[in-house]
Amino acid sequence: CDTTMCTLRGAIEAANINDEIDIINISASIKKINITDELLLKNNDSFDDGVDVTITGNTVIDAQKKNRVFAIAPGTYAVINGLNITGGFLNTTSSLQGAGIHNQGVLELTNVKIYGNAIKHTSDNKKTTVRGAGIYNGNSASLYLIQTEIGPRNTLEVEAANAYAEGAGIYTAGKLSVIDSSVFNNYALARSSLDKGSANARG
Repeated sequence: CDTTMCTLRGAIEAANINDEIDIINISASIKKINITDELLLKNNDSFDDGVDVTITGNTVIDAQKKNRVFAIAPGTYAVINGLNITGGFLNTTSSLQGAGIHNQGVLELTNVKIYGNAIKHTSDNKKTTVRGAGIYNGNSASLYLIQTEIGPRNTLEVEAANAYAEGAGIYTAGKLSVIDSSVFNNYALARSSLDKGSANARG
């Protein structure tokens, strides 16, 4: 990756390993970026204890219902500005948490829109839980939403003996701060595959 001009994935991969504070600016001429594999942001061991990477752009990032969109690794401090995050999809062959974003670090979202992400799973297991179609915020993670929209149509759908769908827009087990933001029109559906099974959906 040329550090002044490259693909978004190439810029992220370079930022993950270069021991610096990185700023990735997506050209205003790029309106949409289609991806097939998740974009993983990692702690780059910068000498600064603050932000590892900032991504800014007025661009749609679309996973095309083939994978998660963004994953933030533990110990990473990431800032995302202005992006539309959509098309994230997880199913029986993948993790069942965070189709749009799976956050295990510190993540700031400003003027971001997260919509149209989904987790759909059918299982014979006794208990199956799906969480956070829009965003999953992990146990030790911190999530800051500023002028951000979570919705519409982030969707959880699960069928199992005992099925649980939790947090269609956002599921958080860690720290969450919301400023001038909205979470709306997200859907969670759980079905029991057994007559005496249980199902619980919390949007």
